[in-house]
Amino acid sequence: MKCSLEIIIVLYRCTLEESRAFNTLQEQLKGVDMDYELIIFNNDNRQQIDDSRYVVVNSEENKKLAYAYNYALKRAVENGYKWLLLLDQDTSVPKGYFNRLQDFLKSGYPEKLAAVVPVLKSGDVVLSPKVVSSRLRIESEAKPNEYGRWITAINSMSLMNVGFFDSIGGFSSKYELDMLDRWSYNQIMKLNRLVYVLDVNSNHELSFLDFEKNVTPERYSDFMKMENRFSTDEMDLLYLVFYKVKLFLKGLKQFVKYKNKEYSKITFSYIFKK
Repeated sequence: MKCSLEIIIVLYRCTLEESRAFNTLQEQLKGVDMDYELIIFNNDNRQQIDDSRYVVVNSEENKKLAYAYNYALKRAVENGYKWLLLLDQDTSVPKGYFNRLQDFLKSGYPEKLAAVVPVLKSGDVVLSPKVVSSRLRIESEAKPNEYGRWITAINSMSLMNVGFFDSIGGFSSKYELDMLDRWSYNQIMKLNRLVYVLDVNSNHELSFLDFEKNVTPERYSDFMKMENRFSTDEMDLLYLVFYKVKLFLKGLKQFVKYKNKEYSKITFSYIFKK
């Protein structure tokens, strides 16, 4: 039986020609015997492409990730596809990814499998996935070719089980952009589902790695608002206390490291916010 995928690339202020995800995806899909539909969800520049398997959505406003993912989830359900592949515009789809993925899916997997992820890197830095402790969510590196319940990952290159996410009502509108990945994998953990780490490496550009250059104080403030919401609304009291201690240490580090003291000011302000 062929693998069936709904694929979505979310673009923001990026053309198809500029998107690493689109260009590498096009290359890797050549010659792959697989049922798929590609959704290009654009939140800024209007795009056009002539291919019956591609669906172009030119949003008149920035609908953010949750809206785009739920749109793709709905189409996946309508198309009878089992899996939904999420792609950020700056992620490279690695050579041989789909062949390796098909081999894995065809070999059989547990019914509780909710997501399949590769190892996502930025240069030599491993971004995702991470094994986390059950209470404090302290992170360590995940190993390829293994199943795990206590695994979190970045949205991009996450292959999500359509049936599972449809059963929980889709992706949360409480976290339209930031912390949506944390929310998604937290649901997997809470509901005792599994994540499989595929032995494939993918490259991803993460703006937060070059923080002071790429992240404005306004953007950082938006992120902190969602991180604080997640920590307060989704986690228990022990985690929340641990999170507030981490904020204090993070704020001190930012105050010393960054010329712009606005970052540390924002971090410190969230120590006492509910």
